[in-house]
Amino acid sequence: MSYIERLRPPSPFDLSAPAYKDWFHLNFADPVSGAIGLVNTSLHGSPWDRRSLAMGTVLVHFPESGWQSYVENLPYSDANLSPAAIALRDVALAIDNRSGTIHVSSTGQLNPFRARFRADAVTTPIDFEQEMPLGSQWISWYLVPTMVVSGEWTVKNRRTILEKLPAYHDHNWGRWHWGDDFGWEWGCFLRNANTRESPTLVFARTTDRAHRHLGSPFLIVDSVATRRSFSPDTISLEFDGRLDLPLHRVPGAMAALHQEMSEPKLPKSVEIRAAQGIDRVEISFTARAAAQFVTADPSIRGYGFIHEIVGEYKSRGTVRNIGFETSGYGVFEYVM
Repeated sequence: MSYIERLRPPSPFDLSAPAYKDWFHLNFADPVSGAIGLVNTSLHGSPWDRRSLAMGTVLVHFPESGWQSYVENLPYSDANLSPAAIALRDVALAIDNRSGTIHVSSTGQLNPFRARFRADAVTTPIDFEQEMPLGSQWISWYLVPTMVVSGEWTVKNRRTILEKLPAYHDHNWGRWHWGDDFGWEWGCFLRNANTRESPTLVFARTTDRAHRHLGSPFLIVDSVATRRSFSPDTISLEFDGRLDLPLHRVPGAMAALHQEMSEPKLPKSVEIRAAQGIDRVEISFTARAAAQFVTADPSIRGYGFIHEIVGEYKSRGTVRNIGFETSGYGVFEYVM
């Protein structure tokens, strides 16, 4: 099956164009330094509205030095957009559909995390073309669960060469306004690259803004050897404790406008379980830090709060008669 990844802008006749969103996303972790991070480029709003924005976001947590973050906003007209790329002046993500390779750059004098990556797929993509409900509107999803990143980064004037770090990529697009009654919970638990059988595990479900009404959960176990998705009714998730640590909030000016969101109730740990037939999986994730990205809707007065919780996980299970027991780094995203 051929997968062509591309932006999904609305047509000039699309009445829902003001709610248009498009996101490219890369997660990665470095077992040597313990760094866990993401680079994200995104589009918010109608291509014909001068208020609409292209955004680049970098969030990387180091155990010793804490968060290194950078946010860049540009009008569409000042960004370099192509069918498979969102490139701002300092933050860019582009996809080569001939090879499937993803190229990422994070530069700029004020950017504390300067990097150049290439990410190559280890397993095949998964494409959800259908419009899945998100509040009163919808979202679609494309993901490459298991990738490896090579390249370099420079933090505090120290340059590090990277070779085959575990990574994950997804692309979301759809129609929604930040501030509407929706949220989501999503977790990516990156494979241990030292073990061939070690899988990447991905969880997702939509919610209302208060996280009381829950959509159907999604869980996939993806490795070089096999891939298995579990039926929604076989999946459970439990939160435990409260992450009582200072929250890193970006962009600073936007965060200052929303002091009421400076101490959200975020989980300290997450337990995910699934059992279907003879296949089963357990994931135990423990948070070490959290960042809050405040995003404003360009066409209406509304705000979303995206919490990136980083930490470590342990997992075990059996999938298609292949047993595994592994540990590594993960990200749990909590949106309201």
